[in-house]
Amino acid sequence: MRALPARCSARRDGHGRGPMATVAVLTGRRVNWRRLRRRLAAAGYPTTGQARLRVAQPDGRGVVHAARTDLAGLPDRAARSARQLLGVPARDGLTCSFAGPAAVSEEWSTVVAIARAVAAEVPLAVLDDLV
Repeated sequence: MRALPARCSARRDGHGRGPMATVAVLTGRRVNWRRLRRRLAAAGYPTTGQARLRVAQPDGRGVVHAARTDLAGLPDRAARSARQLLGVPARDGLTCSFAGPAAVSEEWSTVVAIARAVAAEVPLAVLDDLV
C-alpha cells in the first residue's frame, strides 16, 4: 500500500459535534465488503452496518464510518493522484469519516487498519485526503 500525504479535510459533521476528517482509500480493483469485514474482524476491529460500515477498536474507541466512495464525485486532484500511484484510474474505494484531527488519534489508527485490510484484499490501494 502506498500512501499520499495525510492532510485530511475537516468539516462539521452536520450535527454540530465539531469537525469531521474525511479520507478515501482508493483501489484499482473492486473491494469485496464481506471479505473486508472478515479481515477487519480478524484484526480485532468489529464492524456494524451494511452499506455504511461503523468500524471501531475492540474497546469501542476510535470509531470510523466507511462507505463506498462515489468515484465521480472525487476531487480532480485526488483522482489524478490515485491514477498516478495506481497506474490505472481508481475503480473502487472507501470514504472514511471520523470526528477530530487526523494526527495521532485512535480514529486515525482505525483508518490505517481499514486501509491495511483493503490493501490485503486488493493488491494496491492508496490513501488520500478529500480536501
